[in-house]
Amino acid sequence: MYSVFRLRRSPAEWLEDTGEVLATWHVFNPNGPTVNCVGLRETGAGGEQEVFTRWMHFTGGEDHCLGYVNMETEEWGATLFEVLQYAFSLSAVGSDRKFPLVTCVPYAVTCMLEEPWQRHFCALFAQAEAIQRADWGRERYYLAKYGSDLFGRAGEEYRESYERLRSDRENANSEFLEMMWLRYQNQPTFANWTPNAYTPRGLQAGDVEAWWDTVTSKEHLVSVLPRMAEAWVGASSTTPGTQAMTITSFEEVRNFLAHYQHALWSREWTTHSIAASMGFSGTSDA
Repeated sequence: MYSVFRLRRSPAEWLEDTGEVLATWHVFNPNGPTVNCVGLRETGAGGEQEVFTRWMHFTGGEDHCLGYVNMETEEWGATLFEVLQYAFSLSAVGSDRKFPLVTCVPYAVTCMLEEPWQRHFCALFAQAEAIQRADWGRERYYLAKYGSDLFGRAGEEYRESYERLRSDRENANSEFLEMMWLRYQNQPTFANWTPNAYTPRGLQAGDVEAWWDTVTSKEHLVSVLPRMAEAWVGASSTTPGTQAMTITSFEEVRNFLAHYQHALWSREWTTHSIAASMGFSGTSDA
């Protein structure tokens, strides 16, 4: 059942296969957003399907097989959940993976499956170490204040990081902090930062459910998904020195998800197509 190992498929090889992405989760960073997913891919061996995960970033990514499920058996649902539960509980997926499946509290989650799978995926995230150990005073504060305004949130988060680093005597006068200040000083949420805006605390009852209800809502996703696309394209094309680093284009991510029946950047999900506005072509606007 469990068979966690690294996959090395090209973008073209992924598109040659048939499958379905079950869920995606997104981490926002204007300098390099990431898209994560888990899904099923047909192996061609009867009803057997590979359970896979992909971590996608403009500088590359990592793909892993998590196990296999026989979709022709009555217990396929229980088997699939067991494979996913094992993967989400690992501190790292496979010995060659540098980080766990969930690295922090995601900014957005998509799951197009019906109940009870929505509840199943919420439970999977709830058990992840990154969710269990997160500062939920911070997470609830940022989500309540900014919601889908990811760029505004990033400004305050950068200032928080800046002040934390500056409080360390070894970093107080570093060139990195000087460059950070010069770059973001005119960003309103960076410039207008105030200390002690939230009270740090651990996970409490209801936190995961409130977070899940927000980050999976259509209203949230309609606004977040275009911002994720904008950040991906911007990070891979306008940040100095990154053009040569770009391995995974936004178009590749969009086309992969569309091919695996999870077309996020389409009119069904967003108020407009970021990809179309930037001159991209693909299949997900159908």
